[in-house]
Amino acid sequence: MKISSTYVGARSESLSVALSPRQTMNYAAALGDNNPHYFDDTREAGICAPPMIAVALTWPLSSQFDRFWGDTGFPLEAQQRQVHYNESISWARPLRSDEHLSVQGEIVAMTPHKSGTLVTIRYIASGRQGDTVFTEHISGLLRGVMLSDAGRACADLPGRIEPSASAKTEWCSTLVVDPLAAHVYDGCSDIVFPIHTSIAFARNVGLPKPIYHGTATLGLAVREILNREGDQDPARLREVHCGFRGMVYPGTAITVQVHGVIEQHQERVVWFDVVDESGAPVLRDGQVHLRRGNTDGQQ
Repeated sequence: MKISSTYVGARSESLSVALSPRQTMNYAAALGDNNPHYFDDTREAGICAPPMIAVALTWPLSSQFDRFWGDTGFPLEAQQRQVHYNESISWARPLRSDEHLSVQGEIVAMTPHKSGTLVTIRYIASGRQGDTVFTEHISGLLRGVMLSDAGRACADLPGRIEPSASAKTEWCSTLVVDPLAAHVYDGCSDIVFPIHTSIAFARNVGLPKPIYHGTATLGLAVREILNREGDQDPARLREVHCGFRGMVYPGTAITVQVHGVIEQHQERVVWFDVVDESGAPVLRDGQVHLRRGNTDGQQ
């Protein structure tokens, strides 16, 4: 199957999102994150939403492609061959637990890959005053879908800071993914796809059993890094980047490995990856950018 890059610039319909404290608490619970910023509603500042809930807020635009992108003419058959490949999120400010947002997507890049075509979508979530709350760039690999041209990309895609020369592991954290973790994440995040919960579906696509959500694996890594390097303060989280390169099965263990932490440009940058029990990469080229100072979750 072939596709052209003329779809770069196409935009989805807008999605209105109304967050609730229950929804934000559920998402934190799905990641086993008992950070008081997400649960202690006796705090003077109240509770805030876990930053990584952003992936759940944009999910309807990706999962209901025919509804939100149908007018663009992008072929549904090509979209159905997509696997999550890269992820970048930046937060302009913390997410409130009672947030009202408008989210819209735009195809900002279509580039060739040896296994098909990489398509990057930019999701911008705006507050009631039109301010940008967070921006997500999600890249999907359309397997077996080849570009009929050289591809196109916008000039303002997220950049990447080169890692430090040292490859040593500064610290690591091994986490057991509970056998029911995918079901819990499915229910608490509302990121629903049968490859994560149905044995029959998983076997039908060539897998021995369901796999854990990639965004959940990333959420666990961010949880560990924020707790250790960011004083558990979600307001310090400015950016997250990673590539998805492997699968995680519930009932197994993963290890978050931090390879470098530096202070630069008023922020702390943490480089990380995640490997499975055999040492095979699950997340690669990970970066977490933390604002300096203690904001105590304040906006």
